[in-house]
Amino acid sequence: MSKEEVVKEGDKICQKASDEIDKVEEPRKIEDVKTYGPKVSEIVGSAVDDLKELDPPDEGKKDFDAFLAAAEEQADVADKLKDAEGEQEVQELLTKAGESDSKGKTAAKAYGFKACAESG
Repeated sequence: MSKEEVVKEGDKICQKASDEIDKVEEPRKIEDVKTYGPKVSEIVGSAVDDLKELDPPDEGKKDFDAFLAAAEEQADVADKLKDAEGEQEVQELLTKAGESDSKGKTAAKAYGFKACAESG
C-alpha cells in the first residue's frame, strides 16, 4: 500500500471508531468511568486491529508504529478503569490515557493522518 492509501484507509478506521465512541454515554460520576472505559477500550482495540491490517511503506513507518503503540496503550489503560479502586486511581488512569492520546495524535499527525490525529 502507498502511504496515501494507508492514510486514507486509516482515517476511515479512526473516523468510524470516533463515531462509535461518541455513541457511548459520557460518564457523569466516577463509577460511570468503570463501565465507560472498557467500552471505549473495545472500540479502540478493534480499530487498532484494523489498522494493523494496513501495510504501510517504510516511509514514515516509525510514526505509524508510534501511533499504533499509543493507541494500544490507550485501549489498555481504558480497560483498566473497570478495576480502578477509588477516585485517585481513576484520575491516574485518566491522566495516563490522556498522555497516550496526546502521543498518538502527535504521531498520527506526523504520519499524515487527519481523522486519526483528531479522534480521541
